[in-house]
Amino acid sequence: MKQVQTILMHIISCFMHDTDFQLSNQLTKENWQELYELSKIHSLLPVAYETIKTNESFLKTDEEFKHKWQDESTSLVVKQIQLSDAFLNIYQKIKNNNIDCIVTKGIVLRELYNKKEWRVSGDEDIIIKKEDFNKVCHILLDNHYQVVNEVINDNVQVTTFIDPVSTLSIELHLQLFGNDSYLGFLNKYFEAIFVNSKNIEIDGVSIQVMNEFDQLFYLICHCFKHFINNGVGLRQLMDIGMYSIKNYEFVDWDKLFNFANEFNISIFIHCIYSVLEDFYNVKMSDINYPKHLIDKLDYTDFLDDIFDSGVFGLSTKERVYSNLMTRRVLNEQNKKTSLISLIFPSAKNLRAGYPILYDKPYLLPYVWIKRMKGFINRYKRSKKETDLDMKKAIELGNKRISLLKKYKIIK
Repeated sequence: MKQVQTILMHIISCFMHDTDFQLSNQLTKENWQELYELSKIHSLLPVAYETIKTNESFLKTDEEFKHKWQDESTSLVVKQIQLSDAFLNIYQKIKNNNIDCIVTKGIVLRELYNKKEWRVSGDEDIIIKKEDFNKVCHILLDNHYQVVNEVINDNVQVTTFIDPVSTLSIELHLQLFGNDSYLGFLNKYFEAIFVNSKNIEIDGVSIQVMNEFDQLFYLICHCFKHFINNGVGLRQLMDIGMYSIKNYEFVDWDKLFNFANEFNISIFIHCIYSVLEDFYNVKMSDINYPKHLIDKLDYTDFLDDIFDSGVFGLSTKERVYSNLMTRRVLNEQNKKTSLISLIFPSAKNLRAGYPILYDKPYLLPYVWIKRMKGFINRYKRSKKETDLDMKKAIELGNKRISLLKKYKIIK
């Protein structure tokens, strides 16, 4: 592991536990620049700055660089405060209509930290019952939110709205995982989330959330979803660790692993908690985690992939393109698919990406043509873009398939 990677993990640990950041060695200007870049791709720029801003070595580095990091971090924190205020405002209006509306991540996870707005996020995710879909859409539209999707339809599993004033993005879910996707089976574990939900208070607003077990298992499943696609970042591990610290007494680990064993992610979970113990100072004995299950676990490749990934696996274009290979393997595991069905998928298999097919399945030929044009245009762009190396994308895809096999996620 590189020195800067180790330091960023130490920074995260200090932020989580509110401890002072200590360095045994002075860092060079190049080291600090590398740390800045790594923090940025993992969406941890404010977290890192807040933790290292009084460090002696950092104070000795270039003034312009320090001000740049400070200004960017401050801007992100101020923006996050504005986005959180905007969300609480619209969420209160939704709840005033007696609508079940669970907040799944974002502002709920920020509440775990003492310096909550330093843990920034790009949007807010809510899940509602299908019968409330039209009501919630009307509330959002009446409050000048704009819909991003091609259509507003209660068959579409995720509808995205944006507030043009605050730029807050809200993802409105009817299921936590797309039913038409290869992860649709995960929804069976969350069928009772509304019945078992609870309320917490954030800045005077009552927020409906999942119970502690459901929330932690969802964070793990959501992390898994990103890991098997583009990749997962350090911030998601930080959230899982922090949630485990705060709510471990509500977690039935035997039940959690019974669920996990049903779709081969136990080793994946053990890797997460091994990293949390070794680098984030999350002691397994403190959260009642079955430590004997992670002894001598080789998580090196897992951690290397996380460092390379960035937040949600978006660090490079090669990594984004590589998920086409991993997704195909996952989709086709244990079943054969003809070449013709890969080129011309059914309306059911395409409607998550082209929601117009829910109401107008007869437009499938048009979608095939549009899709093929998109592939051709992306290929042409990839030939022109000097920062995209398709050979590297294929190599990374094969490497990540081997990674998923190593940790028993795929056969």
